[in-house]
Amino acid sequence: MSVGLTDGSQVSWSQFAVLLATIRDFLETGILVCISSCFGFAGSDMPNIRGMPPFWAIVGPSGKVDWDDSAIAFMTFYHLFAKGHSLEVAVDAMKRASGNSDFQFKVRTNVQDGWLELQRAFDQADLYQLGQSLSQSYEQRTPPSAS
Repeated sequence: MSVGLTDGSQVSWSQFAVLLATIRDFLETGILVCISSCFGFAGSDMPNIRGMPPFWAIVGPSGKVDWDDSAIAFMTFYHLFAKGHSLEVAVDAMKRASGNSDFQFKVRTNVQDGWLELQRAFDQADLYQLGQSLSQSYEQRTPPSAS
């Protein structure tokens, strides 16, 4: 199986895993992958790259999904997750808001434990400030040279 891109090209899940691992390594953080396309949850079994999963969790539909259902579902997900709700709560809300029960999530590493610990340690304002800090740090970084 593969991921179909908007230009019509295809990227295998293995190739996509390598691309995600490159981003993961550059950011030095875990990646939450959200795939809104039909069967996007098929990416949940991407192979480990350099001994680690390419992401800490993935969210996506396990079946076909209409564009409007996907838009409502992910808008709901992002809104709740950004407010500090768990993946489970946010994905359950996606299903209810879109009327599509095919939305799933999978955690691939114990990074979720670290994320949950971080959520418990900081209140919402602290997490927002941390996100702003990380964003500014990312914007100031120079990408590593290809070698």
